Amino acid sequence: MATPETIAAKVRSQRAASALEAEDLRRILAVTQEIQGESTMPGFLRKTHEGLLELIAADNLSIAVTRFRPGMRAVAVEAYGSPPFTREHFEYYSKNALEHPYAKHFVETDSGEALRISDLVPVREWTRNPFWKFTLEHLGYRYGLLAVWPLGRNTIFNVDFERRERDFSRRDKHVLDVCMCALGPQYSILARLARRRAPAAKTVARTKRAVPSAGEMTPLTPREDEVLRWVGQGKDNAEIGIILGISPRTAQKHVENILKKLQLENRYAATIYAAQNADGGDSVL
Repeated sequence: MATPETIAAKVRSQRAASALEAEDLRRILAVTQEIQGESTMPGFLRKTHEGLLELIAADNLSIAVTRFRPGMRAVAVEAYGSPPFTREHFEYYSKNALEHPYAKHFVETDSGEALRISDLVPVREWTRNPFWKFTLEHLGYRYGLLAVWPLGRNTIFNVDFERRERDFSRRDKHVLDVCMCALGPQYSILARLARRRAPAAKTVARTKRAVPSAGEMTPLTPREDEVLRWVGQGKDNAEIGIILGISPRTAQKHVENILKKLQLENRYAATIYAAQNADGGDSVL
């Protein structure tokens, strides 16, 4: 069902499209059509990441689904293309999300429009902001372009471009507004499909084992719980290794143990399991 937020997003998209050149619109159509051909969440996130970077040049692009908890604590349910953050960076983001000008703007206005950081605060002020100092200064990302698609229940699909040397243009903002109107609804559909597939996947996995071993019945260790949480946020073994201070091979071994203990068939099933069981298992939608 359409909400006031999604209706407003479609109106923004139409206005943005009218401000773009025909060649930009052709490129957007080609990219979004290719993305919409993806029927799995990993494929959708990968194609979205590649496609948006074809349309808007940037030093980094992060795609995430973020859920806001009571007290405005932000929890990333899914993430793709995040900068090389440590665990401390992610924890700071979770606790201090409202220090970010765009997050503050979204909470105050409910508007997910594409905006540059410089549309909200001067760049000089942004680079004195505690959030920038802690999470982005070491990477040199001074300029940002962000947009959000509301998913309901305090949950958003968000896209964040970063640059070091030059700000984004009005054209970049219009392109992102048009793209979000195509990508937000597709994410919602794929998330619903993934939730429906997950119970079936667990059932199939269990029927393949006539007698579960003792190891499969053992609860996860605290370290495995940590690894599963980062798997649920889309991190690969190398990224998990950096965050937890372990080697990629050790991270992979933890993932193998998690799949065995939870009777899951593959890493994608673990990603869905982690998202469904994060902080009490709230739905993404």
